[in-house]
Amino acid sequence: MPDKEKPYTVDGKRVSLEEYRKTRYEDLRVRVLKGKKEILQAHAASGKESLNAFVNRAIAETLERDRLKNIDGACPLTDDAPAAVNRTVE
Repeated sequence: MPDKEKPYTVDGKRVSLEEYRKTRYEDLRVRVLKGKKEILQAHAASGKESLNAFVNRAIAETLERDRLKNIDGACPLTDDAPAAVNRTVE
């Protein structure tokens, strides 16, 4: 693929968008009840966000709120703390 079609750079090498995403992001699948996706999309759109941005913001806000409540100690995504303890729900 010509460099014109590879507008991203990873480790000094020009790469495609797909290659860039593989080095920068991880995929996370979320399952919701039928009909709830439309509600979430509408809510995100009302705040001028994509569904992905809304979900990421909701996660960040929950992590911060839990960190402030000191649930399970420090939050590894917002603090320089050890990994969180695994919790199981029965």
